[in-house]
Amino acid sequence: MSTVLTDSGVLYVTDDGKHIIQGPMYDVSGAQPVNVTNQLLLGKAERAEQ
Repeated sequence: MSTVLTDSGVLYVTDDGKHIIQGPMYDVSGAQPVNVTNQLLLGKAERAEQ
């Protein structure tokens, strides 16, 4: 799966390009779910500030 950042938000595209998902993705492997999409956007914003 690939992540695509657009002006409209984040898209997740399957490797074969047949499916696109829009919206937050959560990592539920730990005790609490983590919004992976928010972490991605936060990292992008922090890099833009530098």
